[in-house]
Amino acid sequence: MGDVTGTGGTRGGAAVRFVPLRPLAAAPGGVLDAADAVIGRAGDAGSAADLDLLMEAHERSGGAAYLEAALRGALAVRSTEPADRYRDAFVAAAGRGVASLAGPAAELAEHLAALPQQTAGGSIEEACASLAAAVLLDVGDADAALGGLRSGLAGRLDVVRFPFDGGVAGVVALHRVAAAIERTGLLGDGDLGPVRLRVEEALAWLIAPDGDLVPIGGTAPVPMGTAWLRTQRPKSLAQRFSHPALLHAVTRGALGLAPGRGWRVWRGAGLGVARLGGPAGEAAGPSGQVTFAAGGSGRHDDALSVTWHQDGRWLLTDAGRRSGDLAYPPADTPLPRRGEWPAPERMDAYLASAVAHTTLSGAGEDSRLVRWGECGGVLTADGADGSGRRRRSIAYGGDWLVLVDEAAAPRTEAVVRSFHAPADLLVQRAGRGFVMSAAGEPVCWVTSVGDRGRALRPVTAGTGRTLRGWSTAPGGRPVPAWDFGWHHRGPFRAATLLTTSGPPSDRAFGDGAVSWSAGGRRITLTLDEVGIGAVREEPA
Repeated sequence: MGDVTGTGGTRGGAAVRFVPLRPLAAAPGGVLDAADAVIGRAGDAGSAADLDLLMEAHERSGGAAYLEAALRGALAVRSTEPADRYRDAFVAAAGRGVASLAGPAAELAEHLAALPQQTAGGSIEEACASLAAAVLLDVGDADAALGGLRSGLAGRLDVVRFPFDGGVAGVVALHRVAAAIERTGLLGDGDLGPVRLRVEEALAWLIAPDGDLVPIGGTAPVPMGTAWLRTQRPKSLAQRFSHPALLHAVTRGALGLAPGRGWRVWRGAGLGVARLGGPAGEAAGPSGQVTFAAGGSGRHDDALSVTWHQDGRWLLTDAGRRSGDLAYPPADTPLPRRGEWPAPERMDAYLASAVAHTTLSGAGEDSRLVRWGECGGVLTADGADGSGRRRRSIAYGGDWLVLVDEAAAPRTEAVVRSFHAPADLLVQRAGRGFVMSAAGEPVCWVTSVGDRGRALRPVTAGTGRTLRGWSTAPGGRPVPAWDFGWHHRGPFRAATLLTTSGPPSDRAFGDGAVSWSAGGRRITLTLDEVGIGAVREEPA
């Protein structure tokens, strides 16, 4: 990614440099063609996706027309949404570096600087946008804006309470603002350095070995490391990131120290992440990442949802969210045929539902983490909704993942254990469960023990009468995915074994334990009144 470096005014006689930290998502030709199409819509460039696309095209090509279209689109909307304020601050800063756009850029910056006074109290997002406008653009009172940021951050930097209010995209945006302001060197204040380091530490835990950020809470997947490496060398990235773990993640091991291993839990966000190994190909042995979202995020019913990236491939994926401005078929389009997109409102409703996530259908949004431990240990979450209590306890051991699920629903209610895998794998029924294959070779066995329920036929986009089998790609574009799982009636307690070293044998569920043999080992999970209490591995 080429630097878009503009002179955004001066403070204390020093030029302000704007170097945006933005992920790239598609081939250059496709980005420029799509951006040209946005400009061709006669000024209709006010959506978030349009502005992102135009800024990306400007960064790739340096074309002033893309920047002008983004600036005028942001001015036309004058959004007050927190995530959009980040974006508008950077659009304004880039526009300030072009003489012909300095006036509109200053107008947009004034709008950003006034936002904290227009709302009650002001949020971290508002404070960052105001500070960016004040420092990068000389619009507003930088000292007052910095005070607002301090108060907004007070008490929120503890690692277990890190703010994920805006999902992963909000964490990335917070980093961009903090880094851009810190790089100016004009504040003489030490608050932004710790903010940046804490955000980078959080992002390091959220980067999967393929370089993308794990989608959490209805955010679209965000490419981070590998996309930047297409056009940048690791040394240039070292000038943009401070935390060695994030440097290591985005450069796939070329710089910095390895990210931490084990469980990292953000209790306030209801989020737990388990990491094992480093970037793909770095070290011998398994390398993977499991993410557990214990609690609904935003408008998505994704409580107790799990994603899993193992040894270079996704095995369990998040539904994400779609982009609002894609060229969808008309709203009255009938049920989709294979490969066609569903109508937008139907897709939105599906992506927000529990059955679109690897979770229990009907799980309440008040779920909370109640136990956690080191890698090979346990995460447990409790939750309840109108139909009864839900509980999920998970343990991760590198080449295996176990979910122990309980539901206290009445016999008249259907409960589904839903699982979702990417379309580049083949999912088929096999024995007591399913098998995932790549290029004809099995890569993961999914087995149910205990109250197994009724296995559902694996479906992908267009093969059923519902929207089961849809997901999203980076950028929010709908793509096919595999949907499979088990259907239950009434109260149940069941365990799902996912193994990549071979199909589990000697499976047992009962007497307070789940056990199985695979890969020459015997693994036993002891159950207690909460869920999984302990993990033991020994030779088979």
